[in-house]
Amino acid sequence: MEKTTLSLGSNIGDREHYLQQARALIGVRVGRIERASSVRETDAWGFDAEPFLNQVIVVNTNLAPFSLLETLQTIEQELGRTQKTSYENNQPIYHDRTIDIDILYYGDQQISTETLTIPHLRLAERTFFKEMLTEIQ
Repeated sequence: MEKTTLSLGSNIGDREHYLQQARALIGVRVGRIERASSVRETDAWGFDAEPFLNQVIVVNTNLAPFSLLETLQTIEQELGRTQKTSYENNQPIYHDRTIDIDILYYGDQQISTETLTIPHLRLAERTFFKEMLTEIQ
């Protein structure tokens, strides 16, 4: 079992419902949720959009990092996410989303590939991540 820390975010539709559904599916497909931060509303980061509801959770999983990523992306699609962040001139282009699930940490591993970066690439830039991580330590 490996401890992984995930962030959940939603900014369209019934945001609380999407977070709840994501937690339920993660609990079944990824592993037992050990800890969860409070849910916080934050401004959209990197684009003009409705505010997000965000939460950080800690999960014990048997999934390897790339299998975890694939499972989380499947959950996002099942919950109605249609667009992933794209890039233009090396700048991210963000979109509204029913659910966004990011891997913040996977044990103490460091991974840097085109499809997966752990710790999360923008972790230091998003203060709400740090606040929620402090809350669940």
